Amino acid sequence: MLAIVLVYPSGEFPINDDWSYADTVRRLVEHGEWRLNAWTSMTLATQVLWGWLFSQLMGFSFTTLRVSTLVLAWAATLGSYSLLRLSGAVPTMACAGAVIVALCPVVFPLAFTFMTDVPALAFGVWALVCVLRYANERRPADLAAAIVLLVATALVRQTGIALAVGAMAALLVLPGPRRERMAALACLVVPAAALFAYGQFLRTTGTPSEFGSREAQVLLMASDAHRLAGTILHSAAGTYFYLGLFVLPAVPLLARTGRDRLAAAAAFAGLAGSTAYVMKYGLLMPLFGNVLHDIGLSPILVARADLWPHAPAGIWMAVTIAAALAAAAIVHQVVARGASVWDGPQRTPAILAGVSCVAYMAPLCVAGFIFDRYVGPALVLVLAFLTSLGSFRAVSRTAAGISFALIGALAAFDLAATRDLFSFNRARWQATNAVLQAGVPAEDFQGGFEVTGALRNTIIGAEYPRLLISLGDEPGYLRVSSYEFPRVIGSNPGVVYVLQRKAEPR
Repeated sequence: MLAIVLVYPSGEFPINDDWSYADTVRRLVEHGEWRLNAWTSMTLATQVLWGWLFSQLMGFSFTTLRVSTLVLAWAATLGSYSLLRLSGAVPTMACAGAVIVALCPVVFPLAFTFMTDVPALAFGVWALVCVLRYANERRPADLAAAIVLLVATALVRQTGIALAVGAMAALLVLPGPRRERMAALACLVVPAAALFAYGQFLRTTGTPSEFGSREAQVLLMASDAHRLAGTILHSAAGTYFYLGLFVLPAVPLLARTGRDRLAAAAAFAGLAGSTAYVMKYGLLMPLFGNVLHDIGLSPILVARADLWPHAPAGIWMAVTIAAALAAAAIVHQVVARGASVWDGPQRTPAILAGVSCVAYMAPLCVAGFIFDRYVGPALVLVLAFLTSLGSFRAVSRTAAGISFALIGALAAFDLAATRDLFSFNRARWQATNAVLQAGVPAEDFQGGFEVTGALRNTIIGAEYPRLLISLGDEPGYLRVSSYEFPRVIGSNPGVVYVLQRKAEPR
């Protein structure tokens, strides 16, 4: 609630891709028709129904849809806590882990949008909670709830089927009669059947042009061995750094493993390999981009976005080094403790989190089309896996203090950057509405990705528009008006300009 007050997420405008998802909800609310926007590549079904439910209660608006996601963000936080507790964490550690998930820089800002990432995380994490409850108590109600939530997750984002794979693997190793094997298979078969049935439904009602594009990319990559190897290398290296960065606040809470030469060698290999990668390609964090971009959160998709505040290269060098060290610490824990968990009481949660994480990330690494926000859901799986290995135990007050200082710094950055995002968008849409009220057709106006998508239902804007919204000057254009907005990071205030073309294009 404090975060909502500080961010102040007001304003009737889309962020990132959610204009296309909101359009589907709007069609359902106003016309009673189910038709995904052409830009949609996700299954989206569960999220549309969730947004429709809130629209029935509050009326359709972007604010309503944001409220619906914020409710799920809170559910995802509680679910992360429950998952970590069931994986073996004491309450304090589980609380810290849940807060780290909630404040993850690719989760927190998306909680204030209608993007699919947070809803998929919320449904998915509670599905895993129900799987572990069933494994512990064998109650049919928990199994039914797990299957329903796994279906709901897959019908938000297709990648949710990875959690069904993890659930099946975890339940297959449980001792018991044959019906336990049937329960394990149901966790995968039912969500897979739901995905297939939904695909058939879309084929009869109108499949979006982008739907299935990611799956096609995976098949294309798999057909070219040389290209596939390079793609996996770059995607895996980027994932290594992002997971290290996201887990960083929890690293001081990791328990010591003692001397383990194999684990030390594996951690050193990961550190050396990641160092060689960034040095060879001259890269620093952020590597994938999208939500975490330089010193902001959520992409600034407008002309002269290069004028958005930048962090000094030294800061990103420090962040890159810290991420690599944190990832190496994860590797050390996994290698040192991984073998011992197989015959222990934590085998089921370890298999559930480990298999789910691998099944989730592997296709993304193969496809090569990966954003930083795609790595976000893997964070809670990694934390749950480390918890099941016994990696989070009693630590010193100094270590706990360092961890909570990192969490505090992350919270401050999240709040400031997300507040700036909304301040900028309010100014941009104030400028947009002024242009539209002046009678300028949407075809003669370019306000950035979200503006073009929301106004014209396409991502293709005019090549040389008559009017342009920008953060600075553009060749061939003159300033005609400006709109200031308060900014926490960078020079205050920020300014959004409306530029007018000097002459007709040649």
